[in-house]
Amino acid sequence: MFVTFEGIDGAGKSTQAALCAEWLKGLLGDSNILLTKEPGGWSGGESLRDALLYGNLSDPWSELYVFLADRLEHVKRVIRPALEADKTVICERYIDSTLAYQVWGRGLPLKRVNELMQWHNFPMPDLTLLFDLPLEEALRRLNARGRRDELEGETFLSHVREGYKSIAGEYDRIKVVDAALDMWSVHRIVRDIIARCLFQ
Repeated sequence: MFVTFEGIDGAGKSTQAALCAEWLKGLLGDSNILLTKEPGGWSGGESLRDALLYGNLSDPWSELYVFLADRLEHVKRVIRPALEADKTVICERYIDSTLAYQVWGRGLPLKRVNELMQWHNFPMPDLTLLFDLPLEEALRRLNARGRRDELEGETFLSHVREGYKSIAGEYDRIKVVDAALDMWSVHRIVRDIIARCLFQ
């Protein structure tokens, strides 16, 4: 099973992915669960992640191609081998981040970006959990963590959130989770959704 966690910064993806992985390890065994992330979820990927976060890439296409290069290696080295070994893969950010950030956020053409991703035949998630959070709450959380300087502009993030909502309306695999709830309430919702998929 391939599960992806999506949402804007501050929505709680990392926390929920870690909690979910620990819960699934208790059910299925440590060796049957892989927790990973994009960008930078493979050996050597941190250099590409640093280029994206701190490299001040000046062109949206440059940013897209770095993301795609990271994903190609991540899928080849980490995700696909784990899926072929029948492991449950939990990935923080994946193809829907590319659409939300590069298309709705940066303004790249949806058709062209989709064509590029389809060309590479990336494995599709069985389930995507979209942690939706109002922008004001996301900003408050990031300020509280001292991460305000990492944020894109508020208008950009608003566009990204709208992009995620639009994408969620297109695919049945995407389940929207209210990320404004407290951590354990969100975790219970995540467990319920995943349990239905695992044991249906």
